[in-house]
Amino acid sequence: MESARKQYTRRMTVAFVAYAAVLAPSIPLISAYPDAAWRFPLAIAPILPFVFDILVYVRYLRSVDELQRKIALEALAIAFGASAAITFGYGLLQVAGLPAVNWSFVWVVMGGCWILGGVYADRRYR
Repeated sequence: MESARKQYTRRMTVAFVAYAAVLAPSIPLISAYPDAAWRFPLAIAPILPFVFDILVYVRYLRSVDELQRKIALEALAIAFGASAAITFGYGLLQVAGLPAVNWSFVWVVMGGCWILGGVYADRRYR
């Protein structure tokens, strides 16, 4: 199982680096050329490494034992609920006057909740 975790970590690191490598130049290019025809494909280009992230995670889940799957599922369940509550709550606060937030930050909230959910679930079963 340690081998599966190492492979997962390596593959996920590659996917995140690819995501950052695609995202970093796309935002300034889109801002610099707001009327360019290629701005829409460039805007969604970071989704390709993100899809790879999903495939890496599913592959990892298929390679681990039942307890690790249970921990992973619990972490995702916590992240899903917490992310929904946070983003929905902030949406309501925007109606009350808080500033609008770019939708791309939803992943930051989801990722943070996923990490916290993973830590909680892992400790629960240790």
